[in-house]
Amino acid sequence: MDTLGQSSLLVAVISFALGFSILARNVRNKLFIAYSVLCILVSGWALTFFLEKIWGSGLFYRFHLFCNIWLGPAALVFIRLLLRIRDDTLSRRLLDINVITAVPLSAALALGLESYPWLLQLMYYAPIFIAVQILELMWIDRRLKQGIKVLPKLPTVGLSRRSLIYLGGLLVLAFSSMDHAPWMGIVVPSLGNLALTAYLFFISKAISQQRLLNFEALFSKFLVLLAVALTLTAVYSLLVAWIQNSPGLFFLNSFIASFLILMLLEPLRALVGYFTKRLLTQKHRWLDQVLNEAQLKLAGILDPSSLFQAILLTVEQTLRPQRAALFILRSDGTKYRRVRAVGQEPLIEPGSLPPVKELLANHQLLNHCERLKRRGELPILLDQVIESEIDRTASANQREQLNGLLKGLKALGCNLIVPLFDAGKLLGCHDLCSSTS
Repeated sequence: MDTLGQSSLLVAVISFALGFSILARNVRNKLFIAYSVLCILVSGWALTFFLEKIWGSGLFYRFHLFCNIWLGPAALVFIRLLLRIRDDTLSRRLLDINVITAVPLSAALALGLESYPWLLQLMYYAPIFIAVQILELMWIDRRLKQGIKVLPKLPTVGLSRRSLIYLGGLLVLAFSSMDHAPWMGIVVPSLGNLALTAYLFFISKAISQQRLLNFEALFSKFLVLLAVALTLTAVYSLLVAWIQNSPGLFFLNSFIASFLILMLLEPLRALVGYFTKRLLTQKHRWLDQVLNEAQLKLAGILDPSSLFQAILLTVEQTLRPQRAALFILRSDGTKYRRVRAVGQEPLIEPGSLPPVKELLANHQLLNHCERLKRRGELPILLDQVIESEIDRTASANQREQLNGLLKGLKALGCNLIVPLFDAGKLLGCHDLCSSTS
């Protein structure tokens, strides 16, 4: 079997594992569901190609073409949820046209009409709608950078990093179509499967961690996984590959290799992660240095007033907000009182409320932070993350709760809340407002 068939099995296994792992995180998240459906289609697309390479009956290849036809609609739905596309008419029409095209192509495939060359070519290049959608999004982002606002509503944060996602998608599509261009040769098409595997991994980490635009961190995680996988492969190869027809030695060496891998897995991951972080994430190293220096300063402060000011200065240095305020729990435990603030206060328009100076101890935003802390999640509230969850959740009750949190942030005039915990107890919080998050 050639490298294209072997790499197809790799795509099938990894894409199914990625889709299942993402769906297991939250079965009510529409984005996770769309990603899982896309991964299952990719898995079926690759697996049926691999099985066709083995048996060559033609049946599996027809299933492969069926998955190829419906990759376009599944990918377009995922893109719309990922970027929260709402009022883009062209994007909606692309999805409609793609679905309308996929239905007759599927019917033609069921009737065995793929023997017609022109129909087969349409089935091959059915995912071309994905490229059209990506090119349109790249054009919109380019216009947004130029300051043109009369465009479909898209998130405006991280435009420069979003272009990396677009270019990656176009490269994956280009590489994956090489097996339908004979003049490309027979070895080059396998690059499409490898690129697709890496791309699905990046996207899975991005949507699961709400960090689509943190490319350095995602690339670092990928290098860690790749280095660990190569090291473990080398261990198995050295201890198992030399065995020929000795079942006893195979069992013994497999046990030794598995035991050694379990012992080395965590230290190896930590070691590789340390070096990749040192090499790739200069911004993170600077942030770690600033935070370590801040910890040393805070540890030597005994005066509460100086402590509050030092906390605000650290926040101002790291997050650089337009304005920030610090709320501390009163001694009676009933309210959180604003004790310090930096930045300019917003102008008070006629009829609007003045800036909030106190928060009740049972405020819904603070209660939500405590629930996140108890569940072991990052207890930070960011308006963009909440808006994304509102668009992507399939639960009406959860949307209502998230809308309440978003209204609470707007009432405070902020877009980010960072709670301060001590021994699991919420003692205060940061109220921050910035032009970018």
